[in-house]
This record gives sequence, structure tokens and C-alpha cells, in this order.
Amino acid sequence: MRSFLSRRAALGLLALPLLAACAGDPEVLEPPKDLGEFRLGRYFIYADDAQVGPLSKDVTADEWENIMSDALVERLGRYRGGRSYDIGINIVGYVVAVPGVPVVASPKSVLVAMVNIWDQGNPNKLNAEPKQITVLESFTAEGVISSGLTMSSDEQMQQLSRNAVRAIEEWIAENPEWTNRPSLLEEGEIPAPSKRIYDKSDARAAVSESGA
Repeated sequence: MRSFLSRRAALGLLALPLLAACAGDPEVLEPPKDLGEFRLGRYFIYADDAQVGPLSKDVTADEWENIMSDALVERLGRYRGGRSYDIGINIVGYVVAVPGVPVVASPKSVLVAMVNIWDQGNPNKLNAEPKQITVLESFTAEGVISSGLTMSSDEQMQQLSRNAVRAIEEWIAENPEWTNRPSLLEEGEIPAPSKRIYDKSDARAAVSESGA
């Protein structure tokens, strides 16, 4: 049974009136949280099956995957703990807002993703069920007018991706039993840099067969 959102459910979420936006400035990296021995290992981002909501600009799955990858490494790549954690992100729906009439009909951007996480060397997910992450564009003076008027599609996707990864970071911090584990690094060993998995079939398997 597929546990990610159905087409109808994803589009239903994206069609909801968006009256508020995510708090926080997506351009600002807050100080690192206490994530124990967390270190970003492999990550799989898949957007080929994402459902496009109403009033959205036309963007590609590759654009989403590249921008989300950058956001993930920017925030979670800061951590240099002693255990690698693999993350699978399945982007299931989005709106990259088109230009709208200020205040009266100002569409907002939204992203819906399902997320899984694995501990180093363990084939079983740490989370019992995929984590649904739903984020809106951040509230800014420009956003009141309409991000579709003031931002390029890349800028809108960067903002949504950064908000999504902030939510993933908070989710990990809320589950300290995942990361408060013994280090698997030898003394003095330097953690390997994060590595993106570019093979589409590998990414799809990681986020779909595993239940993302």
C-alpha cells in the first residue's frame, strides 16, 4: 500500500486557502541544534510524481530536486556527528505561485513532501510512518504583495525548500533517541562529505518502496 499522498489528497491540500505563512527568515541559518551524533549521509530527493496545485508556475522535477538538495546540504550538512543518517524526500505536491493582484487575490506558494530517515547501516527506517512536511512561503513585505510578482520561480522554490529542511531539522531534534547514540567513527576520523545520489531509479526506490 502506498503511504504517500494520493493525487486527490495532494491537490486538496494545495487548494486550501493559505492565510498564513511560515515564520522565520529562510535566508537565516539559526545556530545548530543539539542533534547528537547526526551527520548527513546519503540523501534521495524525488519529485517526478509531484502534483501541481492551482495557480502554479511551470517548474520541473529536476529543478525541485536540485534546489532541495542545495537546501538540505546547506542546513543539515553543518552537522559533523559520528553517525551517518540517510534521508529520503518525496515531493508530492506544490504551488509555485503565479503573479496575483495584491491582497485581494495574492496566491501563496506551498510545498508538500513526505520524509523518511535511516540510521547508518540499518535498513529499517527510524520513523514508523513517513513524516508529512507542509510548508508555505515565508511572510515578508514582498510576500504580502505576491511572491509571484516579486520573486523568480527559483527564488520561490529556494524559500520553500529552506523552510522544508528547517522543518526536517526540527523533526529530528524532536526525536533525540534517533541521534543520541554512540559514534561509529574511529578517533580522529574525518567525516566524509555529503553525497547526492543522482541515479533516478535509486532515488525513486528510496522514497517510494520504503514508504516515503
